[in-house]
Amino acid sequence: MASIQQRILDVVYNCGGITKRGVEKIAGNDLILKEFLEKKILKKQPIEIQDKKIALYTITDFGERLYTEQTGKKHFFRCSRGEKVVALSYFYISEIENCNDWRNKDEWYAHGEHGLIPDGTYYKNGEQYGIVVVRKSERNRAEEQLKTFSENQQIKQIKIMIQ
Repeated sequence: MASIQQRILDVVYNCGGITKRGVEKIAGNDLILKEFLEKKILKKQPIEIQDKKIALYTITDFGERLYTEQTGKKHFFRCSRGEKVVALSYFYISEIENCNDWRNKDEWYAHGEHGLIPDGTYYKNGEQYGIVVVRKSERNRAEEQLKTFSENQQIKQIKIMIQ
């Protein structure tokens, strides 16, 4: 089993960031955040979601180098929409025990895929699933474009979360 520190960094790698609440779900408390901030592995980024200000913790350049050296992974999920990062990270954390082989959208792009791709894909009970977080106005377009990707990659189901 991966260490708590590794699990938190995996969330940041695969989802673009993590909240204090997300860290608490993984670690049981938020003490590890102080260590990550002191070592300059993560940085605190204020965002606003539904008129409420919260802190999103994202990776620093130093943190990226460290994570890449430790894991060999170098295609961090990138998204400038804080609410999307939060929703995706909460989903990832809720499924962390039940899924494996998570592959984020930027990893798919790095391997030659193009077009609209799920924010993450993973295997659960031997079958591949996907998750995408979209704005309400983008739902119909997303459903159409993801259908082809899903068929080509043999994805059983892609969950669409509306933001």
